[in-house]
Amino acid sequence: VEHRPNARLAMAIQSSQVDGAATVARAADDAHYSEDFITFENHAITRKAAAIRLDTVADLQGRSLVAWQQAYRDLGPTFEALFNPGVTAPYIKKYQELASQRSQNLMFWSKRVEVIVVDRTIFKWYRTELAKEVDTRDEVEFHDIFPARTTYWVAFRDAAIRDDFNAGLRSLRKTGRYQRIYEQYTQAAPD
Repeated sequence: VEHRPNARLAMAIQSSQVDGAATVARAADDAHYSEDFITFENHAITRKAAAIRLDTVADLQGRSLVAWQQAYRDLGPTFEALFNPGVTAPYIKKYQELASQRSQNLMFWSKRVEVIVVDRTIFKWYRTELAKEVDTRDEVEFHDIFPARTTYWVAFRDAAIRDDFNAGLRSLRKTGRYQRIYEQYTQAAPD
């Protein structure tokens, strides 16, 4: 198992560096994609004490914010129009995309950004993990401003490996094991 930034996952499959890459978006390429693997519920999250009002994606302009690498591709057309790499408006200087979700969460809890854009479950998990290093007790607010959940797949070089993976994934879901694994990472984390 290797961890690579999102931007390098597709290249790793195409160049035959790996047999599979998890948590990727479907693309028009030669990869063999699994059944949907995981869905993220993304939010803009702020500290409640900051009293930041975010009713739409456009309200993020001018706020210091951090998201995952290539988030602009995943969060709908308005977010992409406002935060893609080609944007030159002054507010874009306050926007960062980082490959490490740990680093994203650490920035938020260290008060280096006002807003973190992240999946609710990932945020909760890092909140618990980072509590050993920084104060994560501040009350937070989840702003539901993104149009839909984001679904990801696993890309494989070989269709047979993909088929085996799909069979295993179906079995995990059917037996309830998939849900138990998911809950193992989310149950203890506070909102």
